[in-house]
Amino acid sequence: MPRAKNGLATAILLAAGRSRRMGRRIDKLFLPLAGRPVLFYSLRALQRSPSIHQVFLTCNERNRSKLQSLVRRHRFTKVKKMIRGGAERSDSVSLALEKIGKESGWVIIHDGARPFLNEAMIREGLRVARQRGSAVIGSKVVDTIKKVNGRCRVHATVDRNHLFAVQTPQVFRRSLILNAYRHVCKKKLGVTDDAAAVEAWGGKVYLYEYDGPNPKITRKQDIRFAEALLKLKI
Repeated sequence: MPRAKNGLATAILLAAGRSRRMGRRIDKLFLPLAGRPVLFYSLRALQRSPSIHQVFLTCNERNRSKLQSLVRRHRFTKVKKMIRGGAERSDSVSLALEKIGKESGWVIIHDGARPFLNEAMIREGLRVARQRGSAVIGSKVVDTIKKVNGRCRVHATVDRNHLFAVQTPQVFRRSLILNAYRHVCKKKLGVTDDAAAVEAWGGKVYLYEYDGPNPKITRKQDIRFAEALLKLKI
């Protein structure tokens, strides 16, 4: 197993969400995507990656047994811990970070609802993070962005030249992201991604650009889009 500079790389794969936009009792991570559960694809990418030492998988009380079965069935041997997540995404990440030992110098955090994770994303993220301490995948915003008021009246057009849509994976030096989340938890700050936690702590966040597809499964219709991409082998 190759070592990242200053330690191994541990992946936190987030699977503790409630899939609120999908409706009651629907766990989007187990929706079929080309014959496999959505979560299968991220697990497979991490299992195959020579850059990843181990995987910590977050879960909730309803999907833990299904996750265990999925891991066993497909022999995802890099999954070393299953951690019951918290009420929010940030709580789940924080709980998982506290379980990672010092032998892991780098942490890769990925949303299980993004099934197009691949080795190129992982490798480039680690390369940039080793140089700068952090690496967050993103793509340049190509749409025109409007700022509106509470009644959807356009207030201003935002200059998109400096805007990126940020996704996962997000890669950090372990000490950086651990201290950032400890700060967020202590101050009870609400953050929607890991980069925001580092920003709140005063740390520096760097992006790396990826032009390939990396959609998040949020609504039922997203499955059809993802299946079309898989058929095209993009």
